[in-house]
Amino acid sequence: MTHYYAFNGDADGLCALQQLRLVDPRDATLVTGVKRDIKLLRRVHATVGDDVTVLDISLDANRDDLRRLLEAGATVRYFDHHYAGELPQHRNLEAHIVKLPTSARAHWSTAISRAAIARGPSSRPSATI
Repeated sequence: MTHYYAFNGDADGLCALQQLRLVDPRDATLVTGVKRDIKLLRRVHATVGDDVTVLDISLDANRDDLRRLLEAGATVRYFDHHYAGELPQHRNLEAHIVKLPTSARAHWSTAISRAAIARGPSSRPSATI
């Protein structure tokens, strides 16, 4: 089993990654890019039994690759605060889409803590905050 972290290379993505890895440290393949390089899931080649954690990249911009990963049998935890559009319904998707106005971006780290850390690494609820 391989674990992937796909995350935005800006402060939001880096801080979210650090928060999760403090609670759930594990060997993983890191997939990132410079700020605004958001079509990162195309670089992830996960299959059955693999886990993918996505942080701070638009679900709407990665929808096709998210579906590809889910259809390949990967489990995906998705944490974001950008426009997502309609959430795909799939048993292997745990989505935490935080709807925050631009003025409330400081609450992004609180949302990561509440959605990921408080529930622990093994639970799989879907939530919109």
